[in-house]
Amino acid sequence: MEEKKTGTLVQVYTRFTLKVADVYKKLRFRKLLVDSTALGNSIVSYLLELKLPAEGLILTVRTKEELFSNLKILMEQKLLEIPNDCELLAHLNCIVFERNRTGSYLFFDHLKGTHDDLAYALSLAVLAAGHRKQPIIVINTN
Repeated sequence: MEEKKTGTLVQVYTRFTLKVADVYKKLRFRKLLVDSTALGNSIVSYLLELKLPAEGLILTVRTKEELFSNLKILMEQKLLEIPNDCELLAHLNCIVFERNRTGSYLFFDHLKGTHDDLAYALSLAVLAAGHRKQPIIVINTN
């Protein structure tokens, strides 16, 4: 049976949160780190109601810099292995940023007509996994 894809924003977030809970039941992550900027805070609350180890992180320019810097370092050190997934790679490749003359980041964005959700999901998952010396392997749970 195929799940209905329409509905209110609350229904969409409920479906998403329940899907996260299903994946958690299969894989038992130590921590679920969720973008709690704006509407994401309600997702964190719902995950906590479901007794999942959820934590929220508000995404600011500074936290985005930390997330993507961490991701870049792990990739350069070959401590992060990601699947050859076209959608994930497209999300990673569409991120743009601007820096000022002192090197500080002014903003992060994505190219018009593209999406960056999976890039943020990956960077949050890697941060939640913590610093380790063994490689982190990302798997597709679909």
